[in-house]
Amino acid sequence: MEKPTAALEISSAEIKLVVGYELDGQPIVLYAMRKPIDAFVERGQVVNLIGLIEALRDIKEIKDATAKLKLTISEAILLLPPLGLEVYQSDKTTNVVSQTGTVEAIDILNVISLVRKEVVPHGGQIVDIIPDAFELDNGRSFPNPPIGEKSNSLSISAKIHALPYSVIENFRRSFKESGIAIKRVFVGPHAASYLFTQDLELPTSYLYVDMGAEVTTISLIGNKSLFASIYFEKGGKDLTMSIMRNFNLPFEEAEKLKRRYGIDHRLMSFHPTIAKSTDLDGQEIEYATSDLNTITEEFVSDYLLSLKQAINSLMAGYDKKYLKIPMIVSGGLARLNGFDEMISEAFPDNKIHFTIPKAIGARHQTYVNALGAILANNRYQTYLEEERPVVTTLTRGSKEGKERK
Repeated sequence: MEKPTAALEISSAEIKLVVGYELDGQPIVLYAMRKPIDAFVERGQVVNLIGLIEALRDIKEIKDATAKLKLTISEAILLLPPLGLEVYQSDKTTNVVSQTGTVEAIDILNVISLVRKEVVPHGGQIVDIIPDAFELDNGRSFPNPPIGEKSNSLSISAKIHALPYSVIENFRRSFKESGIAIKRVFVGPHAASYLFTQDLELPTSYLYVDMGAEVTTISLIGNKSLFASIYFEKGGKDLTMSIMRNFNLPFEEAEKLKRRYGIDHRLMSFHPTIAKSTDLDGQEIEYATSDLNTITEEFVSDYLLSLKQAINSLMAGYDKKYLKIPMIVSGGLARLNGFDEMISEAFPDNKIHFTIPKAIGARHQTYVNALGAILANNRYQTYLEEERPVVTTLTRGSKEGKERK
């Protein structure tokens, strides 16, 4: 029986937690939560390690009286942002050590160790090794380790994901010092690709645009595999800040206006006041949806220009026809009222998919990467020594939760 797995993703705005397992190719959610955090992570980098550690400690022991659920998070998958991501191919071969010429576990470790000794470009660190295939000396190929097969040699073709030390280290430290062991590490868009693969209405090659609070990442997925990623420092929180500055409002009130109205061009016989503030002289000012539209449309236009520039940079080494590749769009800004029309106008040659997870209990775009991690965890084993099998204790009420596969 499969034990439930916890997946944690930390963004500038919140900590996302999903606990679940896979059944018939789909993630089954036992528990999901979003914990808002403030000023712990900025533009994808941990800036308040102590605060983040305390926030993670707060979610280690979860008690939900409504769901009659008690949850202890002792280990979890760590999802990292693809900031400075390097993806490269590694092909290695080793001799089989068994005198009988049979592939054993030691041979798998030997060929993986050759991959791990690769020099990572730009001083990055390997966070994941994804085998494409294992091959024997007779040319037979296997997606999984061919234990027990006859061969004098064993080859591997694998993709390596590497990230800068500066991106990895503080996230790892926050887990360690909060008492949550790292089961394994996935890069966010790589995990998401496993979730998208399960939706037959989505393409297998696309640009995954993840619109975070302060950072937007664009990842190239080709035939279900992550090939490259780029990012720019702009997101939904920046729009809130723009509304806050222009209307002279508290952040919370500006956020409410953004979520409630977005870009609102409904035809109305009158234009009600949606917000009030005071100018530098202390005079009261009233704002209508038309005022909010002006600010929001200006921001979105500038945002889409940055998105287009980032995509052009990401795809610079490919034929121009690939600029018309479909997009899968996710993240908070994608939910902005009127955003779908503006992005469709900005990218008329790209079919744009707005994805919302179908998993009961986690039907929010912010859970895409964590849900994908639940699936990716079962697709291939981890080959990095620091990571260990997950142990997640789950109980419902006074009875031990049943494990399902």
